[in-house]
Amino acid sequence: MDTKELLDIARELQALGRRLEAIAATEPEIAYSIAPEPAPAADTAEPAPEAVCEPEPAPVNARSAEPLPITFSLNDRYRFRRGLFGGSDEAMSLAVGRIADMHSAEEVEHYLAANDFDLDDDLVKDFLRITTRRFDSHPPLLA
Repeated sequence: MDTKELLDIARELQALGRRLEAIAATEPEIAYSIAPEPAPAADTAEPAPEAVCEPEPAPVNARSAEPLPITFSLNDRYRFRRGLFGGSDEAMSLAVGRIADMHSAEEVEHYLAANDFDLDDDLVKDFLRITTRRFDSHPPLLA
């Protein structure tokens, strides 16, 4: 495998991790079932194989290529679930998971518009502001 393939796999794993975090945040009983298993005891563990290829460390001042995860306050989560998703945790988790995989604010806007969200509605603007603030190039929607 070359470096590009390894980076693609790493990005896919990060996206899956974000989806699991979004699900775990809305459904605590699932969070327990997807928790990582404890590591085996030191005396029974086999030595780890040597890494074939390690990525170069990023400079201290460099920003991560991956966007920050989407986080909502408890009040915002309730407000958006009730106002935008008809009270459905599943619908909100699905939408947030899809948005978490997007790479630009424009993608998020197109996704919301394609799913019949009114981009002029204040609640939708708040949702869009929170879900797109992780993109550095996106200017704030609300001053």
